[in-house]
Amino acid sequence: MLRCRCEPIRVTHSIPDCCGFVLRCDQGTIVHTGDWKIDENPIDGEIFDREMFEKLGAPFFCSCCCSNCCIGASGGLKGRKV
Repeated sequence: MLRCRCEPIRVTHSIPDCCGFVLRCDQGTIVHTGDWKIDENPIDGEIFDREMFEKLGAPFFCSCCCSNCCIGASGGLKGRKV
């Protein structure tokens, strides 16, 4: 049986105050980001923590999962504005 700890992590997408999840298992780490987008200028001012995200790969990284609703869009997408 696979046993994991689930931790929410702050991510910045095109919607405010969203989160992804980290599953930490003996076999490795699985990250679900919720989306591929990283909003560099989120409307709530809470910036993406790149250093924390890079550390998720140590010591053993298994998988990164995500969803994408704008797969056909070319180029970058702007953040949402209120």
